[in-house]
Amino acid sequence: MIGDTEIWITGIGAVSPLGCGIEAISTSVLAGKTSIGPITHFDTSTHASKIASHIGLIPDSPWPVHPALPPTGKLIETCSALALDNAGWHPASGRLGVVLGVGPDWMLSWESTWGPVPTGTLYQPGSPFPSYTDLLASHWLGTMAPSIQLSSACASGNHALALAAAMLKGGAADAVLAGAAAVNTTPLTLAVFGNLRATSRRNDDPTRACRPFDRERDGFVMGDGGALFVLETATRARARGARPLAILAGWGMTSDAHHLVMPSTDQTHVVSAMRQALERAKVTPSEPGYINAHAPGTPAGDAMEAQAIRQVASDTGISAPVSSTKAATGHLLAAAASLELAIGIGCLERQAIPATLNLDTVDTSCEGIDHVHGESRSTPLRWILSNAFGFGGSNCSVVLRLPPKL
Repeated sequence: MIGDTEIWITGIGAVSPLGCGIEAISTSVLAGKTSIGPITHFDTSTHASKIASHIGLIPDSPWPVHPALPPTGKLIETCSALALDNAGWHPASGRLGVVLGVGPDWMLSWESTWGPVPTGTLYQPGSPFPSYTDLLASHWLGTMAPSIQLSSACASGNHALALAAAMLKGGAADAVLAGAAAVNTTPLTLAVFGNLRATSRRNDDPTRACRPFDRERDGFVMGDGGALFVLETATRARARGARPLAILAGWGMTSDAHHLVMPSTDQTHVVSAMRQALERAKVTPSEPGYINAHAPGTPAGDAMEAQAIRQVASDTGISAPVSSTKAATGHLLAAAASLELAIGIGCLERQAIPATLNLDTVDTSCEGIDHVHGESRSTPLRWILSNAFGFGGSNCSVVLRLPPKL
């Protein structure tokens, strides 16, 4: 008997340089493809990192697009339209809420006014586009439940789904559009993370630059893209004839409060987030699963996460193969968790785990876990755990379960 309070994912809209839709993206990731290459849409001569996974042309949204909408807004609109169409959701279906994870889009306004003002030109400082949730709300005027925009660094996408689940369980909405999307490969964003020495400087070999868990890793590679999801309770979804793509079964949220950018050397809070998600989802040691690691390819972050995964296995007996997909997609920052959840749903559908690309020699600090590398692995899967650990110590882990056959 399907639990009436189960949270079903009934629609997905995903876009990345690897393709449009989870079928195309999952096929590319499982085949070991990467979208990382040289940046060509702006001058990188003064940047330490000159490579990224840039989205280029964003697929058109069927909705009218605001003329002042920046690239991230266009991407959000496209992902939203795809997700709602995939779910078969219409304004008459009920009250639709929105929980949207976003990054520092205000940086785009700085870029738009940077540099000398031409003689005789009236200087007009740029401003960030108004809340994207307000923009999305305009498409369902009169049918909206609460709309929320949040930013918690790399954990934003996972936090969006956890908050959406709370809204559904509290009766604040009949369905929630949740997730994150971002176009990060801009001059200022690249400069910020380059100055932090967080990005890879292996510019002469872009496809092998991002190396999660590898002994030679030297930082992450910037990426664009994202995914939005339609979430509903099982009761509401069945009533309108919708079918589940996955079950949002568990989530755990903690905060390190350790440092603005460096991960804590104490894994207590990361371990707690993972354990909360697994326990809420009622995962048992006998159930086969997969851990999609946050692992961006940074020396400190990858080591910390590997240690945390080992600790969780020791504490709970729950052990599963591990891989990171960031060497395929780049690091989407605020939208990373959402795209990785979409890929995870593709893994559940295909019963396969993607390999961590460029993992030639596992670093000694990352040993003791079952790394999937070399090529993807076909294996029975009942659940996936997706980790998202952001700057500032924002941690959120999410568990998705394989849906029942209806």
